[in-house]
Amino acid sequence: NQSDAYLFVDGDDIISPTKVSRCVKKWLEDVEAIGIVYSNQLVENQVERYEAPMYIQPFSRKLLESYDYIEPNYLITKKALYLAGQFEEQILFPDYDMQLRASEKVVFVHIPEILSTHRITPYGMTVKTKDADRKRSYEATIKRALARREA
Repeated sequence: NQSDAYLFVDGDDIISPTKVSRCVKKWLEDVEAIGIVYSNQLVENQVERYEAPMYIQPFSRKLLESYDYIEPNYLITKKALYLAGQFEEQILFPDYDMQLRASEKVVFVHIPEILSTHRITPYGMTVKTKDADRKRSYEATIKRALARREA
């Protein structure tokens, strides 16, 4: 059924009690077009010991092509997953690659409220991934996305 939707949540993150219902409500405004719904988040950095709100911009394909700014806890529809294709598990950030591919096919919608907490822990990829590896992976992912667009 193409009307199914899933909420991706990082294992160490927290979603608000209303995150699911708010995302579903937003998606139901246009089930045929909307493929991803995301919101603002609170960043809880347990390594550097701080908390800060992260106010994410409304969706922009151009901005997404410059860096991964969609929060890691978002609703994605079965249709968006189908149209974007499978996750590329061999790359470092497969969710970012999938978001770029999905953005070619479906509408992304932003809820301008903090509905999740993204926790940065000593054990997560944010800390464990070397900056050079992260940069190289993002650049390769963006290069693939731009090549698809030009094809």
